[in-house]
Amino acid sequence: MLRHMIESKAAGMTSAQKKIAEYVLDHFQQAGFQAASQLAEAIGVSEASVVRMSQYLGFSSYAEFKQEAYQEFISSLSASKRMSDIAEGGRLLQEDNANPYAQVLQRDIDAIQSAQKNVSYHDIGRLASEIDKASCVYVAAIRGSGISARHLAYHLSWILPCVRMLDVSSACETLVNAPKDSLLIVVDFPRYVNWSISVLRTAHQIGIKTACITDSHSSPYEPYSNLTLTVPYRTVAFVDSCACVISVMNCIILAVSKRNQSVVTNRLKQLEYLWQQENVYAGEGRIWLSTLSRG
Repeated sequence: MLRHMIESKAAGMTSAQKKIAEYVLDHFQQAGFQAASQLAEAIGVSEASVVRMSQYLGFSSYAEFKQEAYQEFISSLSASKRMSDIAEGGRLLQEDNANPYAQVLQRDIDAIQSAQKNVSYHDIGRLASEIDKASCVYVAAIRGSGISARHLAYHLSWILPCVRMLDVSSACETLVNAPKDSLLIVVDFPRYVNWSISVLRTAHQIGIKTACITDSHSSPYEPYSNLTLTVPYRTVAFVDSCACVISVMNCIILAVSKRNQSVVTNRLKQLEYLWQQENVYAGEGRIWLSTLSRG
């Protein structure tokens, strides 16, 4: 494993190699996706230093080193690995931990604070603009990422005339028949799902405008996305935490609604009327009121 290879050869490293090693040990994802020049720029060393580092570790090429870094990253995402690595020494939910659940909540708080500092508000505005201009908005996500994606699609459907969640069994057929000027938004976080990558690639190839909400510009979605919005991603053991992602989704939804406030206000008034007529919420509809009067 790459971690063991780096740690076992640390003593003989030059200062530049130690700098590369420290970065790679903390950023296997970036090392697994970036070209040598990109990795060198991120670390602040020359591209030649990165290539020499891969050779020093015993790899025949940087591509081989990159593949090993990717495998290290993938290994860290397995459910069993994440369960064993909870907090320091795997002690997060053990009985001798004074307040384990506070740590769970703190992880989400840290992620949201990181988003507040690092999420690009400019990119949120750009994405909101593309959503507003699109004749139809398609949202694609499955597995853990599907939770936050459905939150986005559900609330956008309140204020836009055409919002659809793509179905796994008919994604290609739907995209081929999508109206002109449609937008596809893929939502996915590690572990990246092959279906979502394939959907974004297909949309890109047939000329549909694409956007991706993910954790890094180093993700496999980057080559096929016209606009990438990165959001800090956290897990709690084997559980995908959606708190930070949904918070950013709320920013997108509000940014879209702000672009057409009068139209959105009228649509929400219509929805409120329909919800009341259909007795959607307890205590607000005609059936509930008539029941109370009989009582």
